[in-house]
Amino acid sequence: MVTKFYQHTLSMIFAVKEINKNPKILPNLTLGLNIYDTYNRVQMTCHSTLNLLFKSHHFFLNYECDTNKKLIAVIGALASETSFDMAKILSIYKIPQLTYASFAQAKNEMRKFNSLYQMVSNEVYMYDGIISLLKHFGWTWVGLFVANDDSGEQFLQRIEPLLSENGICLDFTEQIKNRGHIVLEDEANLMIDHINHLINYRKSRVFVLYGDTFLFTYMWYHLRIGAQRDQNNPMMGKVWILTARIEFILTANDILIFLSHLNPIAECNFLR
Repeated sequence: MVTKFYQHTLSMIFAVKEINKNPKILPNLTLGLNIYDTYNRVQMTCHSTLNLLFKSHHFFLNYECDTNKKLIAVIGALASETSFDMAKILSIYKIPQLTYASFAQAKNEMRKFNSLYQMVSNEVYMYDGIISLLKHFGWTWVGLFVANDDSGEQFLQRIEPLLSENGICLDFTEQIKNRGHIVLEDEANLMIDHINHLINYRKSRVFVLYGDTFLFTYMWYHLRIGAQRDQNNPMMGKVWILTARIEFILTANDILIFLSHLNPIAECNFLR
């Protein structure tokens, strides 16, 4: 398990324990939790969601075998696609689903799932920040690496006109398949080689990345390996701008990450 993601699990366990220790928060109630791994695949997402709902590997629909434990809400995944896959099942039973990661809201998708709630601000406000950053440093040539999904399409529809309106030239746009859609190793190698070519032989030295964490962790890992093998290190001198949708698990001096603004958690009256 990746350390960064493991921290999410530990934070959740800690929060539940703290709530249960304080009788003023939920009197006469005890919170519990179940944690499932989706493996970033549709099949495992559906399997884990059904297992969570029915607590059985046989999936007898509409049958509840343990009345002492009641599912009151589900927390989705970092990837928007995974959260939407979960919502297709959870919405049938009107079970609230919370998403704690930032992703572009697809209005038609959100209308389908009335029980799906996004807990962070819409990332549309982040686009102006990216434009301001590019203008501040005089970066007039940029390349875009975007996930090949609905959210990626929405991102391009919003960011491309903003770049043009502000005199910023778009060197290239590269839409990248989700790792789960890349079956053959040769296909993955061709994708990495193509990305390396764009980075090393195009005019832009500033790149904006938009997609989920898993996709770009996979991409970044292979790019770094390639850079280590090259004595000239073509990754040097390049600037990478990541959106809030990517919770990056690696660190580097040449990465700038836009994050959603969060206010400090205020102490509630009943805790004083």
